[in-house]
Amino acid sequence: MNRRSMVTLLALSSLLSGSGCATVESLGNISRHSPRFYAGTRLDYAAIQGDRDVLDHYSSYDILPPGYPRADIAFSFVADTVFFPFTVLYTISEPALGGR
Repeated sequence: MNRRSMVTLLALSSLLSGSGCATVESLGNISRHSPRFYAGTRLDYAAIQGDRDVLDHYSSYDILPPGYPRADIAFSFVADTVFFPFTVLYTISEPALGGR
């Protein structure tokens, strides 16, 4: 790995670890009726746009936007896409599990 790639990787990992990832934050705080589908991407977008209504809705579930939503939105989109099948499965099976 060349020096430029290593610096980029270190910068991105420190950025994301310090401020968190919106997808990890939203899936980590999942509860009944909380935002689920592409929740991290939607949270980042709301933070970028300054949409207080959406941010207040997320914060009512203890889901806070990352410190750098512009840098996180691409990673959240990929993570939301990867976790989409699991989110669907959880949402379908939630009534049987009793919800939270």
